[in-house]
Amino acid sequence: MHDQRLQNAAPVRTLCSTERFHIAPAARTLGFLEDVTEYRGVLDQTRKHIEWAAKRPDITAEERAICDAATAHLKAEVLRLP
Repeated sequence: MHDQRLQNAAPVRTLCSTERFHIAPAARTLGFLEDVTEYRGVLDQTRKHIEWAAKRPDITAEERAICDAATAHLKAEVLRLP
């Protein structure tokens, strides 16, 4: 995050933390992250970013909903893997 920029404003700051969830599956469909272990590692890092965002003391209800939705999608993606 960059102070004094839009990335530090709600809900953009949370969207920046959860965007990795959208990028990783898209990269996988393009042939990147084919190795399941590597992909799981990326998803785990994504989970950590979401957890960090969810622990902000000033999190808004909208941001909480974003984190909850991203967490649910992430869990479904992990369960889908072999």
